[in-house]
Amino acid sequence: MSHAIDQFSEYNFRSATPHESGIFLSQTDRNPVTSDIHDPNEKTLYDRQGISIYKRPVEFEDGAQYDVTYSKLSHTPKGLDGIASYEATAWLTRGEGIYVSRLIHLGKLGIEGSIISSPKNLFRLFTVTENGRNQNELINWQSESLDRDPRFVITTGISQGGMNQQSVIDQAINYNRTVLYADAIVPCLADGVTRDALRGLIKAPNELRAIKSIAKTSLKALWYLPRTLDISKEGLYTHAQAIYGLTNGDTGKHYRNRPETTFGHMEQYDGDFLAQAHVWQPLNAAFPNESFQIHDNGCHIDCVGKDSHENWHGRLETVSRVLAENPNIRSIASESHLHNELRRLSVEQNSVFAKQDSVQ
Repeated sequence: MSHAIDQFSEYNFRSATPHESGIFLSQTDRNPVTSDIHDPNEKTLYDRQGISIYKRPVEFEDGAQYDVTYSKLSHTPKGLDGIASYEATAWLTRGEGIYVSRLIHLGKLGIEGSIISSPKNLFRLFTVTENGRNQNELINWQSESLDRDPRFVITTGISQGGMNQQSVIDQAINYNRTVLYADAIVPCLADGVTRDALRGLIKAPNELRAIKSIAKTSLKALWYLPRTLDISKEGLYTHAQAIYGLTNGDTGKHYRNRPETTFGHMEQYDGDFLAQAHVWQPLNAAFPNESFQIHDNGCHIDCVGKDSHENWHGRLETVSRVLAENPNIRSIASESHLHNELRRLSVEQNSVFAKQDSVQ
């Protein structure tokens, strides 16, 4: 990774500061990508206005297989050079459709991005912990091949993607990595399937409100939906395999174990029986730099609605502007001070980052 790091040496960036973390996998339990950098099966999904988006399979040392959709920009502003956003797909989805739209929006902000699918291996169970480890390994590998900075990243995620994100952040220290900003939309089942979670099934009828949410969605966004869903026979099987890892409670353990000063935002819906905002809200109180927003009523499927997308875009626009306007911010000596400063500057531009448990 020396080339990827050396090109950013003019900023005198520090190394990430260790925190108590990595309780699930030791530092020696690595799983590097073994795929060749050049793949003849790579597909071009988008190529215009200086943004190119590709999709290709990737394999890891232990045989784990994923699809990765990623963007390359012809130009990035100073302060954003080397910065990329990494995201795992939501359950029952693949890295196309809406995810291409998200990469385009990030590209227009000057940020490259990567979307990693659910594992493609048949007859093999994966945990949130393994997926987070593998996503960190992917960051290492792509940083070398795409000239990104592996030490400072942005993470985003919807539903399952927001769950895997907690594992990525917790294990980042094993890779000498700092997550500059973490954006999670409706991550689910922090503590797994509990009696309380089962009682939440009474809110399942709220999902009928998705009709209202989808009705507000633009025709362009609706065009993306069919290409987002992964309903192939192989896809449905591998997503079924993911259920164990999503319901065993590891997500909440990783969340609790993140750096206390992690800067981010979590968006939830009060009527969402899967995400369980009432479970996440007290956990969030331990993280002073992570804003927490609960939308009144709503449902899980609202996460793909117009309002949710526009809210996400607004948050990322603020963070990208703060980084671009403060190109040396990554040289701040400690991770906690860096997170505190990023949040302070972001709150000045966007009140959604103020620490308050809001219901809207």
